[in-house]
Amino acid sequence: MMPWLAPMAKRYDLLDDTLRDGLAVIVRKHKPRQEYLRPPTRTGIDHFYAVVEGDLEFHHGGRWWPAPARSLVHLAKDRAYGIRQRRGHVGPVRVVLLYLRPPGSWTPAWGGVPVRLPETWWRRLVDLEAGADFNAYGRRVVPVRTLTRFMDRMTAAVASFAAADSGARRRPGTAADWMDLWSRAQDVVAAQAQDGLTVEQLAEAMHVSTMQLRRIYRAASGASPKAALTAWRMARARKLLASGKTTAAQVARAVGFATPQRFAAAFKAACGETPGSFASRA
Repeated sequence: MMPWLAPMAKRYDLLDDTLRDGLAVIVRKHKPRQEYLRPPTRTGIDHFYAVVEGDLEFHHGGRWWPAPARSLVHLAKDRAYGIRQRRGHVGPVRVVLLYLRPPGSWTPAWGGVPVRLPETWWRRLVDLEAGADFNAYGRRVVPVRTLTRFMDRMTAAVASFAAADSGARRRPGTAADWMDLWSRAQDVVAAQAQDGLTVEQLAEAMHVSTMQLRRIYRAASGASPKAALTAWRMARARKLLASGKTTAAQVARAVGFATPQRFAAAFKAACGETPGSFASRA
């Protein structure tokens, strides 16, 4: 075993007595941020990693998968994973870890790809955590059978939630497909928003209908694709205005607005003040 994995292995060994009793251990952690973990990092025990607050990424299957707040991922024993803060997110991270030894051959319906849960099921997961008891070792626990049944029911519900209408040009088959499409759509926004990218053009670039694109964004981030475009443009505009090197008209063109007037109206609606007022304070 690599030396830097020794403390992790020791922590897992301390759970053995509780896990052998058929219980799952729940641990809530607050971190200033989630530092990058060097892949491959092999987990010593099965567990679920629920993102309460923050914007993370998990490395699995040769790529990084997005895991914003309300995401859940199953980290299987002896499988290699990496975890890091998503680029651009600087706030704190809150997570809930559910350690378990699955009975028999039971495994969740999804693997190491994070799935963002619908609000209803996220609340049910939070309720499951809140209802945990304390055992003789002072650990917060729930029966493994309760946890596995909950995960099975939730998996079926998430699959139904992610189903697409038959009229869509592309029909993502799983919740992981939706997260993948959302992640790639965000890359298109970052690359083309300054060129006046519209929601219709974004949908065309992703080979989905505009209605399907809206569903993907609602499921993955809770916002609309139009809100994502506006958020990118306003963040870029604030940065340019704060530099003091560009005029409002130049900023308008740089972030994809056809006229300074439209930019000024959008900026005031989003930021509560005019571009000139913001620049004078920056």
